[in-house]
Amino acid sequence: MQLRKAYQAYKEQVAVMLQKQWENGRETMRRLREEQGSRRVEIRNLQVSPTQRRAMRSVLAAESVQERELLRHHLREERVASRAKTYREWITEQAEAGDIAAARQLRGFLYREKRALHERTTRLGQEAPTIASATNQRRDPVFYAIANMTWVVDRRTGDVTYRLDGRDAFVDVGEKINLIDNREVTLAASLKVAQEKFGSYLHVTGTDEVKREIVTAAAKARAERSVHRRPHESVAQDRPETVPYAWPFPGAIVERLIGNSVRSTAQARSERLEAAILVTTDGRSVRLAR
Repeated sequence: MQLRKAYQAYKEQVAVMLQKQWENGRETMRRLREEQGSRRVEIRNLQVSPTQRRAMRSVLAAESVQERELLRHHLREERVASRAKTYREWITEQAEAGDIAAARQLRGFLYREKRALHERTTRLGQEAPTIASATNQRRDPVFYAIANMTWVVDRRTGDVTYRLDGRDAFVDVGEKINLIDNREVTLAASLKVAQEKFGSYLHVTGTDEVKREIVTAAAKARAERSVHRRPHESVAQDRPETVPYAWPFPGAIVERLIGNSVRSTAQARSERLEAAILVTTDGRSVRLAR
């Protein structure tokens, strides 16, 4: 009982520490956003050609995305490392520190586990196939691709070509972003750069298949966005005839469609996002919300 009370007190201390850690992380992110905003103002006030300014704005957007992704990753790893230990882990630590009661409890754990393993081996055999969680073994391909994203600026046109995993992925041509391929990392990275550069309103065009892939990538990457309904008339007027889906955005070409009121896996994922997505199909708007 005393061990349980001591463990509960330890967990409460960790909870207080994690709350403070979360607040510090939020403040660090706020300061980073302020600094990035200051850089945008500096670029706006520079005496450079429109072509140079366009390239600088694009690169700044990419750098801002990279910096925030790295900070989020660092804060996430910090939180994981600071989480409370399980009761078993805590007992082991206390026993190693010389706590007699914890040592007795640990011996009890070891005895029960050894007996359970013996019974399981007798029942299933020594080499029984297993299925276990791979969550801790997964490498986040989107994060690593964005963290190592590079770019090349065309000094003549101001176009910026972005490379992910050593391959050309998308091109920022000023008023829109053109996709070179439809890899998951390309879709996620281009969406983040587009949002950073253009804001919350995205206009997407392309094939239905590419549109499906983009919504799925956006849901997976939890891209921050807020998309609002436009008047039906303006959607119908602005929409290219070959594009049955419009995601209001002042320019980036990143695309994707979910069929007319069809619930798909991508939609289920998107419902977990904070923002809604508007899908326009054949002149009708379908709201996919949380």
